[in-house]
Amino acid sequence: MEHLFSTVSCGSNGVCFLPYLVGERCPHRDSNTTGVFFGLTDQTTDLEMIRATIEGVTFGIRQSLEIMMDSTILNEIVLIGGGSQSKLWCQMIADVCGSKVTVPIGSSVGPCFGAALCALVGMKVKRDFSDIEPLWTQGRQFYPQEKNREVYQNLFQFYTKLYPTLKPLFKKNKNDEGSR
Repeated sequence: MEHLFSTVSCGSNGVCFLPYLVGERCPHRDSNTTGVFFGLTDQTTDLEMIRATIEGVTFGIRQSLEIMMDSTILNEIVLIGGGSQSKLWCQMIADVCGSKVTVPIGSSVGPCFGAALCALVGMKVKRDFSDIEPLWTQGRQFYPQEKNREVYQNLFQFYTKLYPTLKPLFKKNKNDEGSR
């Protein structure tokens, strides 16, 4: 699958996806939202739609991070869980967020890995979290690629305008749903 997705260029040839399949909680607290593909043409391929879906989720991650912190000081993102096993997605997160992405060794076990690291500190096996840093900094690292970063920056600006533009339609669609 990774090879297939990598055949589609960054930006999915203009296809953009809002990943609000069950409403949205962050960055928009709105249960009326629904998923949207924007920019489809008769030339759009299934792989472009799949890549646009992954890009849309990644843009949502960036929006959420920007709410929580100043994105200009975000130096590193540590990914764990099943999605972290995708080199394409890890690179995409690095490109979209403009930060180094680290995937620790053994990260595929997801939250269990983080809980185990916390337990090492809690049980005083390790003095503090700085002692466990080598456990999560060893592994694969991904750095933003400038050419991808430019494409994603432009698409992200477009992506952030879609929700406010469509918001009134989400509510109307939800209200009309009951009358069908």
